[in-house]
Amino acid sequence: PGGSSGGTAAAVAVLGSPVGITADVGGSTRIPAFFCGLFGHKATGGWVPNTGTHLDNCHGAVCRICQPGCVTRHAEDLLPMLKVLSGPPSMEEDPEAHEYPPLPTWTTPAGPDRPRLDLGNLTVIPLTFRGGLPGSPLEVLLSSISTPLLEGQARVVEHLRSQGATIKPMYFEDLDVGEWFATWADRNQAAGGPSFRRVICEDRPLFGPLELVRYFAGVSKHTAPALGLAFVEDLFELVSPPLKKRLANAAAVEAKIEAALADGSGRDAVLLMPTMPRHGCRHDELLWRIFDSSFTCIWNATEFPATAVPIGRADGRPLGLQIVSTRGRDELTLGVAVELERAGLAGCVAPGGA
Repeated sequence: PGGSSGGTAAAVAVLGSPVGITADVGGSTRIPAFFCGLFGHKATGGWVPNTGTHLDNCHGAVCRICQPGCVTRHAEDLLPMLKVLSGPPSMEEDPEAHEYPPLPTWTTPAGPDRPRLDLGNLTVIPLTFRGGLPGSPLEVLLSSISTPLLEGQARVVEHLRSQGATIKPMYFEDLDVGEWFATWADRNQAAGGPSFRRVICEDRPLFGPLELVRYFAGVSKHTAPALGLAFVEDLFELVSPPLKKRLANAAAVEAKIEAALADGSGRDAVLLMPTMPRHGCRHDELLWRIFDSSFTCIWNATEFPATAVPIGRADGRPLGLQIVSTRGRDELTLGVAVELERAGLAGCVAPGGA
């Protein structure tokens, strides 16, 4: 069901476990949560250490971009999971542990005593496509947002408006969405992170183009989307300008997003957007929609917290949104998820449910 933690998400969705610990290199918590109708959370970069994971030998910046996450059936369970998982590694585990951001003093109790979020102090920025001519070549490669997702997003926006939130719609194009995938790839490379190919090969030899032949012969160990992403990384490296220039562009992209979230009013602010543009993709369809992961990987690159929220189904297929804010505002994105579940607008649908 999408992403390298798809098995974990599927197990939680069919009641095999109440919660699941996931990886999130570029969306592998939120994409499986989206396709399985679960809640999922990628924390502020550096809050959850990679100790004992496949990135155990990586240090510093790459571990802020790529880190574990979690999926749950209930929004209320995300914050307790985050509190358990979070905490800096020791200097023995990561010599660059001093670069990790400090954890907050948690202010939100978990469980039924959790206070209601002050939606009157919340600015919600729903993102949609403007359409028309693309602002960059890569925008052409992004899928349009499916109608059920747009309708679900609109329902959530209207509910939040009715509860006192201020709504400030924006377009993806205003935030340079065509540069999001490259921002993630360039920052991951600069941080010294392993290529996606090396991550999925683990201790096995790295594969080449002949792996596609093995895939179509039914003997490859890798999924089509994973192979597609690995080869797209190769293509980017061949055609991209020098890394220094690409990193400057990445910084400009982040600055534009951060400016949208910080309007100077002192109000809380979140972005609200589909987790992926298309819901319920068919098996291996993501191979041809690999750039749609721009919707998730940008939040790894910027190290912003992002919470995946299931908002029902269309034609039996899950729908889901992401709630995103600036670094350190995890309790805010998780709080909005809880409010939507309490209002009946979000929630995991039981196996076999309508």
